[in-house]
Amino acid sequence: VRPMLFTLACGGLGWIVLAVASAPAPLLALTATLWLQLAIAFAITLRWKISVHCSSAAAVATAMGLLAGMPVLLAAVPLIAWSRVRLRRHTVAQTVAGSLLGCAVSLVVLTWL
Repeated sequence: VRPMLFTLACGGLGWIVLAVASAPAPLLALTATLWLQLAIAFAITLRWKISVHCSSAAAVATAMGLLAGMPVLLAAVPLIAWSRVRLRRHTVAQTVAGSLLGCAVSLVVLTWL
């Protein structure tokens, strides 16, 4: 719990610094997307362990597909999921849920912004 809270605090602070420094809108949107995705994953993890690795990878891959036209990065998400299951850190359901969370948050936030 503590490392995730620290990461959330640092991510929020990072977004504030970027906003104050007038960072480009796509960078602010990506930062907000990743922060929101982590906040949701944290809330879920308090009850059920979700794969933050898969969630983050899927969020970044989806964002890169939307912002830079590089959807090929989504192909890496199953490899990350496989590694998490192979290392026995997560179940298949936890990696799928994490991947879906990352894609969904990126799609919603970045299309809204």
